[in-house]
Amino acid sequence: MQSNNEGNIILAKLESGENLFDDLREITRKYSVRSGMVVWGIGMFSRSDIGYFNGKEYEHKIIETPGEVVSFHGSISETEPTFHIHASLALPGHNVTGGHLFDATVNPLLEIEILKLNSVHINRELNSRSGLKEMKVS
Repeated sequence: MQSNNEGNIILAKLESGENLFDDLREITRKYSVRSGMVVWGIGMFSRSDIGYFNGKEYEHKIIETPGEVVSFHGSISETEPTFHIHASLALPGHNVTGGHLFDATVNPLLEIEILKLNSVHINRELNSRSGLKEMKVS
């Protein structure tokens, strides 16, 4: 993985075979990101776990086919779950699938931008009505 920052903007290039969330944890530690936004990402995954929330729980779909990342964004919280990322993948046949990203293996690369927030704090709290840990901004 390669990364660097300019002010609150962090750019990173993840390499083939790396786990997306392991690298995100390393980036947030390296640049002391407690709250932030995953602004964009482009690249490809060789394997991914994408969820669809059906109103009660997530339905997971494991994708073993390489998929090109056509949409990638989310938030970084001070509390668990730290990362809330959604992604869309272009698959063979020009089909697109997407949803909540639970896991992904990069191949051959993923380029991402993270915006570190200093004054805005993102936390997550369980909402009893939705059953989800929702963002709380302060």
